[in-house]
Amino acid sequence: MVIALAEPVAGGKKLKVSLIGRDYAGRIWLERLYPMFYGDLSYTCESAAIVALGILEGRWKASQSNRDTAGLGGPSIGSGGWAVSAEDAGGLLRIRAEFRSLGEWQQMRARIAAVPGISSLQIGTLQEGSADVFLHFPQGMALLQSELAQRGLALFDGGGEWVLRAN
Repeated sequence: MVIALAEPVAGGKKLKVSLIGRDYAGRIWLERLYPMFYGDLSYTCESAAIVALGILEGRWKASQSNRDTAGLGGPSIGSGGWAVSAEDAGGLLRIRAEFRSLGEWQQMRARIAAVPGISSLQIGTLQEGSADVFLHFPQGMALLQSELAQRGLALFDGGGEWVLRAN
């Protein structure tokens, strides 16, 4: 079950949309801000709903396609349907980032975003002490680990999932 909550914020100039719960691919906690298009709440809600549906459909499709490649070897990159070797997933990665404070998380997120070649960076579930990070990096795990290490981050196989921590 996924709950979608839409609420006007910033004096009615933006719409905050939250998707919270569990879908076929696993836990989800996503918040996005949308500008209030033409000052029309109904239109903005409809646009946000289309984006939210696309996100949920994409997660489901990825979990279905990952089922077919689950036996490819290498460490698994997650649970709840995300059971694919990171290097065999065409660069699609799921990483659990672990941190001690909100400040540390913000620094980690900025360092991740600064890695050349990373695209489609999205944050899934964000909770106290960890976050699920989804990104596309087609150059392979070895290069990603090296790039992150240069930025003070250690990426390692944490027993069936990729874990990222500050050094």
